[in-house]
Formats: sequence, structure tokens, C-alpha cells
Amino acid sequence: MLWSLVLMALGSSVISRAQFKSYAIFLGILWLLFAVGSAMLLQGV
Repeated sequence: MLWSLVLMALGSSVISRAQFKSYAIFLGILWLLFAVGSAMLLQGV
């Protein structure tokens, strides 16, 4: 599930890189941080 979100972020960044490259990269980083944070919360770290 988390990987699907990351893949969606990467896909959207590739699609919109021509117009919103920096914004897409920022969103991709946010999704990665969210995925890592969620994994840590699920593991109880």
C-alpha cells in the first residue's frame, strides 16, 4: 500500500516534470517521508 503511494508520486513527478519539476520532486520527498514515518509507527518505533 505504501509502495503504491510512492509509485504514484514518482509517476506523477515524471508526468509533470516539464511544468512542475521542483514541485513534483517536493511531493515525492514528502511521500517518501510519509511512507517511512508510517512504517516506523506501524512497527512501534
